[in-house]
Amino acid sequence: MGYIDALKDEVAASEIEKQEYLKILYMKSNNLKHLVDEIFNMAKLDANEFPLKEEELDFSEVTREVSLDTLRKANRKYIEFQVNNDSKATILLENQFQIFDYEVHDEGNIRIYSHFGQQGYTNRTFVLNDIEVLKMMMSEDRLEDYFTKLVGGGTIG
Repeated sequence: MGYIDALKDEVAASEIEKQEYLKILYMKSNNLKHLVDEIFNMAKLDANEFPLKEEELDFSEVTREVSLDTLRKANRKYIEFQVNNDSKATILLENQFQIFDYEVHDEGNIRIYSHFGQQGYTNRTFVLNDIEVLKMMMSEDRLEDYFTKLVGGGTIG
């Protein structure tokens, strides 16, 4: 409700800030709508009101799709943070950065996909919010790309 009150009370300093507030409200309202839809679907499932459709599955097709999805995930570039409080860090990722494409590996390891160039800002935000960053690393091929651009060629190892 803070963003709505800020817009209503005209707290925003500029038109750009108002647009940012509206963008955040739009994203949060969409997320809330999806959550409510999921809750209704779960209630329908619990009440056996959701029609179940039986269909024949091609096991080889399912295996192929799962394998392709696993391969795609394995080849994605990422930044990984090892933090002391992963639940607080994930809340910050979603609320402050609007990043939803992440995975929590083990306890305290958060792997963020497709948000390069923000690792310093993300690290700083974690530290400012009392989340200790124990380690930060990027996927190896991303480091290779970085060093290639930095020195004009060559390899890391």
